[in-house]
Amino acid sequence: MADLARSTVAAEWFAGLRWIPGFWLSGFSRITNTSKFRWSALSVLVAAAWTIGLPWLVEAILHAAGQGPLTPTAASGIQFTAIGAFLVVVFSGFGWALVARHTNWGEEFLSEKLRTAFVGWLKRCYQFQWVSWIFGAGVLTLIWWLLPESRIFFPTDMAGWISLAQFGIAASTVLYMIAVLPGSVTRVTRAHPTELHVYRLDPASTPAMRLITEIVTGSSLLILLILIIETVAWIVLRATHSISPDLTVAIALGYAAGLVALARTSLVPTLLMHWWIVRLKVEILGELESRLTAMDARRPTPWGRGNAIAERSALVDEFFYVANTTNLPFRTDAILQFSTAVLGSVVAFVLGWVFGTPST
Repeated sequence: MADLARSTVAAEWFAGLRWIPGFWLSGFSRITNTSKFRWSALSVLVAAAWTIGLPWLVEAILHAAGQGPLTPTAASGIQFTAIGAFLVVVFSGFGWALVARHTNWGEEFLSEKLRTAFVGWLKRCYQFQWVSWIFGAGVLTLIWWLLPESRIFFPTDMAGWISLAQFGIAASTVLYMIAVLPGSVTRVTRAHPTELHVYRLDPASTPAMRLITEIVTGSSLLILLILIIETVAWIVLRATHSISPDLTVAIALGYAAGLVALARTSLVPTLLMHWWIVRLKVEILGELESRLTAMDARRPTPWGRGNAIAERSALVDEFFYVANTTNLPFRTDAILQFSTAVLGSVVAFVLGWVFGTPST
């Protein structure tokens, strides 16, 4: 913790963790302070208490006060939003905490000027997260107004609205951060190479690239999980209910927005990192080529010929070593597996659309 506290990037990341309601309510900002995650189990239990336990506690109080039992649809709605809020908070909480444990790499990666600008950008990202809450509330209001058929899925009592609000705040905050944090890759890849401290012989192995890889991977996997859950829910819904065309289009647009978000968090940063690493390698190879050309133009003295040959051989070895290093911090098999999972989700969603109509 002491090492991380000295890093301006890590310090701002820690402060940002405490800006996110779901994280500080569950204590996820504390699990970054220890090497053995002593607070992990407690954080999960606390998250379960307020995401799952609180709505059902309110429902029990209302029932004891004389309110009638929930309809099956209303009970299913609370279960969905409560479990959804719990999963979003826990998975994203661990993801943010894991990244926070490695943000000291940013201190070594960025120059002082670029580090100051990056920390200011990160602070603004956290401070404007409330915009996502307004956006989420606006989307729900728009759905309620334009799609009357969807109102059967909205809460009917206080417990349901509490659970929906918790899920909405948690989900919208995480989606907002997923949308803005890949901008860190853009800021890094647009920087001049002299403003960054990279491994000369293998830019893709620079520790900070591993940090960026964790951010991209975690964000992409979380969105993929959301898409898979949405796909399963869509197939079940199509198989058990008759859905109006308007609601079908709205669900399809939501799924398409998820795919766009996935491209924003995975495809775009991956391409940016690829081009950035290739650019660095081309500059290094160009420098080595110039040194080889200058060396070949010289005529070494007979007694210096041996040293010249050894120096040229070392430059040639360095040239081919840099040329053969990877252009991405991701493994090829990991990219293939992730792409297959995304394609499988899309195919399943389409099949649910085509063949999921309930039987008459």
